[in-house]
Amino acid sequence: MTAAPPLRRLLLATFAGGLVTLLGFKVALFVHSAGGGEGKTHFIPALAKMFLCFGWDVIGALLLTALVAGPLSLAARRPRLVIGLGVAFQAVHGFFVAVNHELWLVVGQPFEKAVIDLTFFNVDPQAGTGRLNIASSLAPYVSGTLAIEMTLAVGVPIVVFLLLLRPVERLRAWRRPLLFVMANLFLVTAVLVPILIRTRILHVHGLDRSPMPMLLASYLRGPLRRLIGHEAPSGDPFCLTLKSPVGPAVWPDNPLRQARPARTNVLVVFMESVGTQSIVPGGMPFLAELGQGPGGIAFRTHYTHWPQTMQSLFSILCSELPYPEYTPITYVNPAIPCVSLPEVMNAEGYRTALFTSGDLAFERQLRFYKHRRIDQLVDRNEMPGHASAWSNTWGIDERVTVNAALSWIDKHGSPFFLIYNMAAGHHPYEIPGRPADFGHDPKAEDEAQRVTLSFVDARLRELSEGLKARGLGDQTLLAVVSDHGPGSGRRGIGGVRDASLYEGSVHVPFALRGPQLAQVQGAVTFPTGHIDFAPTLLGLLGITPPSTMKGRDLTRQSDNRAVVMGTRPPLSQLGVVAGSWKLVLSPEDTGVELFDVERDPGEAVDRAGERVEVVAPLSVLAKAWPVHTRHLVENYAAILRAAGGRRCGSQLVYEDGVTEARFRR
Repeated sequence: MTAAPPLRRLLLATFAGGLVTLLGFKVALFVHSAGGGEGKTHFIPALAKMFLCFGWDVIGALLLTALVAGPLSLAARRPRLVIGLGVAFQAVHGFFVAVNHELWLVVGQPFEKAVIDLTFFNVDPQAGTGRLNIASSLAPYVSGTLAIEMTLAVGVPIVVFLLLLRPVERLRAWRRPLLFVMANLFLVTAVLVPILIRTRILHVHGLDRSPMPMLLASYLRGPLRRLIGHEAPSGDPFCLTLKSPVGPAVWPDNPLRQARPARTNVLVVFMESVGTQSIVPGGMPFLAELGQGPGGIAFRTHYTHWPQTMQSLFSILCSELPYPEYTPITYVNPAIPCVSLPEVMNAEGYRTALFTSGDLAFERQLRFYKHRRIDQLVDRNEMPGHASAWSNTWGIDERVTVNAALSWIDKHGSPFFLIYNMAAGHHPYEIPGRPADFGHDPKAEDEAQRVTLSFVDARLRELSEGLKARGLGDQTLLAVVSDHGPGSGRRGIGGVRDASLYEGSVHVPFALRGPQLAQVQGAVTFPTGHIDFAPTLLGLLGITPPSTMKGRDLTRQSDNRAVVMGTRPPLSQLGVVAGSWKLVLSPEDTGVELFDVERDPGEAVDRAGERVEVVAPLSVLAKAWPVHTRHLVENYAAILRAAGGRRCGSQLVYEDGVTEARFRR
């Protein structure tokens, strides 16, 4: 009989503490969203939705409290212990929301699963230390404002708890009506708001999402799906049709048809977080020179399929679409039997290596790479000269990695296939001799990014000059591509670095230079994606891409395919680029946006309402690819066996008029 009052007080205090603490942060999020940070919205519906939706964060607070305090209040019947735990967990939730708010609004990345994994878990004992210190990424944003937010976030719940639990008659009289108000608010938030969202009466990106349930779901979704199963795709489980529903059947202006395949050395450079929109005019002169002929070619509208590092690298190396969830391939199916680019090169007699300035523990990369037949894997922990090298959270001095990579070439000679994975370019834009000290100043941050990209460009030039000094400049195919961009880059959204599907996150540079391109003139101007990278590289070497690769060999194919893409929570967007059109869907709140990125690269004008005939077929494709790819990645070995080595799109005709069967192994 003594457990009920403490439990009621605990629940009431949780509601009140959560509401008081989090309302201020919802106001800040409203300002951010109304400014365009989560997509197009309008002031009045955003304001209405804000007051209806702040209860979702209370659910997050309740989850924390109920997990520990609820059972104890019923079983142990120790009110003081329960109250103490309630205060502690409410304060922890306040701390979480304050940090999440600061990172989301300034950096664009919430304090969620990735940061928790990197901070607290040793992700792979074979990959060195396994833990990354996030201090250097957060340090530029530690300010007086954050200190005030932290004080309020942690202190207000404690004060509210203590006030409501005091046996004062005045406060006691308010408890029942306050509980009634909170209960009704909870019902309105849980029942009415989802209905309004589905009917698009209150369509505002982001304001209805709570970080705590989302975090919990990100850990539970995978195991639950394996227990209860999930939707299987209709049609062929191995091949997904990516034929573009708009534009010509074949792009007639593909300059790569002029390429002359030849067996040469191969050097692949993965830049980190470099978006096409990130590069100011003249900001990366060597990269610009690299893609200009003769001997070079640039891809003007190249896209990542997922703005997340390991998701992108999987698509680049295996020519497969990324797993359409938060978790990358290294968690889901690291031994996936796709035939990757390094495996093909190894089988063709090339000596293979991967040098990364980062840590192979990040996103458990080692779990994937150790199945790719790479002769030598070297990360920041094993890099020659790393002990005395400058370093930060994300990597070591790129000059050390360049020297190590060139030394490896000296030792092993030709033919070689070398991957150089950069770390510079990643936020917080630190390089040797220039710490990240821009704080909350967007202009200073843009300048730090500009200087960092100039440093990256200098390392590309240093690498190229190193090849020339060894007499290998005319014997090496050099490919430079970025995994993804740093953020949305939409006009009017200063300082936002989000993993969205807007141009700043997904439109990335890609350039090639090699003797195979001596006769090539012009640039590839039609949309291409990361899955086209490996087949095209193999085509330039005269090597037939394996049947598992789903992208185009652009030296022989010019069929008009759409580029599909997606991104992780909290945005959880799906997208399609087809011709000049780009569709962005937000399935969680039924948002639909359509941009003509050729004429409107800043994505300022949404054309979805006036071009329904474009939106409809692109929406079908955007929703179909995650179902297909999720099923394929999770069941890859069985589906591959059933496919029997056949190639997707076997009836496609290459530019020389020879059918696909001509190039089968």
